[in-house]
Amino acid sequence: MASLSVNAQEFTAIPVYNRMLDNIEKKNNVQYFKLPIYDIYEYVQSKNDSIPLSIHIGRENKRWILIPNKMMSENVRVRTSDHGLFKDIFIDKKCTTFKGINIDNGEIESVFISDKNIFFKIKRDGHIKEVYSTKLRNKGGDRNTIIMEDIDQSGFSVDKQCGTESKAKIRKLEKKIGIGKTRVQQPLSCREVSVGIATDASVWSLFDENVEDIIDFNLTLLGEVELLYDNFNLDFMVTEIYIHMDFVSSTNPWGEDVEASALLSNFGDFGDANFDTDIGHVWTNRDINNDGNSITIGRAWVGGACGDIGIHQYAILELFSSSLSDLALLQAHEYGHLFDADHEPNTGTIMEPSLGAITSNTWAAANIIEMEDFIEDETCLFTCAHCPFNYHIIDQIVGGTWVYSSQNQTTTTADIKQGADVTIKSQVTVKLLPGFNASSLKELSGQTVVKVQIGVCE
Repeated sequence: MASLSVNAQEFTAIPVYNRMLDNIEKKNNVQYFKLPIYDIYEYVQSKNDSIPLSIHIGRENKRWILIPNKMMSENVRVRTSDHGLFKDIFIDKKCTTFKGINIDNGEIESVFISDKNIFFKIKRDGHIKEVYSTKLRNKGGDRNTIIMEDIDQSGFSVDKQCGTESKAKIRKLEKKIGIGKTRVQQPLSCREVSVGIATDASVWSLFDENVEDIIDFNLTLLGEVELLYDNFNLDFMVTEIYIHMDFVSSTNPWGEDVEASALLSNFGDFGDANFDTDIGHVWTNRDINNDGNSITIGRAWVGGACGDIGIHQYAILELFSSSLSDLALLQAHEYGHLFDADHEPNTGTIMEPSLGAITSNTWAAANIIEMEDFIEDETCLFTCAHCPFNYHIIDQIVGGTWVYSSQNQTTTTADIKQGADVTIKSQVTVKLLPGFNASSLKELSGQTVVKVQIGVCE
């Protein structure tokens, strides 16, 4: 597909060398750059929607139309520990998570931009590179120093495994005798999922005892996870955050046990008492084990989301990799269990028991059925109030003239009301009211194929 001509604010990353870097963990097979992250943040915050952005880094040139994808509630409750006592704190709630429509290939990508942190990925010739602030994964990272790392070389052992707690017997009985809601053979309506986030003292230490960096880390991962859940039309929204700061073991509200079942149960008790969310998780930098075997890196209850069948709606997650994409994959996997997905070995998909066996960021057919059934049944997952009645649609026009049907014409930025038609001649943002959808687009004879992407809901 030919690239588009879009007027975008451009920023350039300047290469730096290892000997010029202080207080940063040096890595092999990576490149370091200086990038004016705060300037980028100010730029995107100055725009309302459909934000054109271009970043030059090395030989790469990333160009997006960014659509704000707010993943933190305005009413989010953020608490830290102070000698065993909860303490409410105020944080900046500006939108830092975006869905970026890649101008050159039309793909939807997750992009994170805060006042001091940034994250995006570069895909080329089957390789994936992560671009991220040193402060997102390194102690002592500099605000404007970023890393471009080939994550195909980071790797992790095929033995890194996820464990599950058995789903409630009632769920299995429902499926066995065929009671409950009949599966609907149509796309799920948008559902909003409230999320609770927790981190322990080992994470507090890893992130230089900085609340904002820990929150940025979690929101970055959640943006990546939400992309993996596009099949299920879920809108994740963080409503609870707890950051445990005390290094005195007696003050840890879910204890110091790192045995997977015990830790999951203890954190579940904490979540039940302190969170009011559909799902949640805790990150630890300690080594989770299963009966003394340290290959376990995560655990969750199958069918636990919403906590309405007598089991907890939480997962435990270990910071087992330096790759943010690896960690997002672990989180997506454990969330899959919470949404009723079982392990699907020998499929290469997200619910492989061993994360190293995953070869495709997709879901097995059996998992899709399990999760769609579960999500459709869960009354705690409210239909998104803003969806599907208003969409932002990004139309990539490669050449020629494209129409929604062919009669009337109006300006490219106008609202299209039900029954109206419009000719689109360039890249624009179109707001569709009820009754319109992307499939209305059709090709004029002899013109190049157009690619249409539906962005996030308002």
